[in-house]
Amino acid sequence: NTQDFTLLFDGAMLTLTATIDTRETTPGTFEHDKLVVRWDGFVSVQIQTPMNVKTCGMCGNNDGRPENDMRTRRGKMPDNVNVFGDSWQSDPLGRCPETQAARTSEEVCGERYQEVRAD
Repeated sequence: NTQDFTLLFDGAMLTLTATIDTRETTPGTFEHDKLVVRWDGFVSVQIQTPMNVKTCGMCGNNDGRPENDMRTRRGKMPDNVNVFGDSWQSDPLGRCPETQAARTSEEVCGERYQEVRAD
């Protein structure tokens, strides 16, 4: 079974599309299930799969229940997002920095911070 895939970079987003299943719905007409992964090169990843395809990892398990998606690599549901994220870290060369505690907008922006309120 040959897997077809395409890789596209439009200057802002890298998109990988892979055909994971093909079936003939009527003679000469085929339907394709595809896995689509979009990455902005920094922190945002989007994954699209058919509902019958199970996934695991930081994007959840694709069972239609978002409340159980934040499972660690060992299947636990942590209270801390850093524990969740760190459990999926893959860093065989030791290049990823240690996780830093989440900071408030004021802490990140310092003197440049200005609260905006809708009137």
